Amino acid sequence: INRGRVLTVGAVVTRQPLSEAKGPIVPAHMTLEDAATRLARDGAPLCTVSGPRDTVLGQLTLAEIVTAMARPETEN
Repeated sequence: INRGRVLTVGAVVTRQPLSEAKGPIVPAHMTLEDAATRLARDGAPLCTVSGPRDTVLGQLTLAEIVTAMARPETEN
């Protein structure tokens, strides 16, 4: 399964109160793949995740997005 196309930023963001938004603002329903593409295109190291009624849910770095997209390691 391609986790980047299934998981959303809202599913992996750590909820945290923020005084200001940094980087592009992405909706919680955006897939990890689309968020990573947006950050790469904008040259931004992180994004702010917005929820209902434009509430700020938290921030995600590109590294956190890529980590969430990676397949879990399995034991052989």
